Amino acid sequence: MRNFYMKSMVDGRKTPITGGPRHKDGGMFITLYQKEKGESVEILSVVSTVLPDGKLKTVIRMKGVDEPKIIITEP
Repeated sequence: MRNFYMKSMVDGRKTPITGGPRHKDGGMFITLYQKEKGESVEILSVVSTVLPDGKLKTVIRMKGVDEPKIIITEP
């Protein structure tokens, strides 16, 4: 199993969008956009990285929320 893995279902697609980093020390960045007053705006970002001590860190930022949610786990 990879350190990080994402799976999403999108209307109109027959298969899910899936994936994760290829390497043990790899991370990933996910950004979700939503239309607001005719413009595409970032409403959610997820950044997953491997820390120098080997722990896994994910930071979630949401539009309108001041403090990000930080999750750190042991692999």
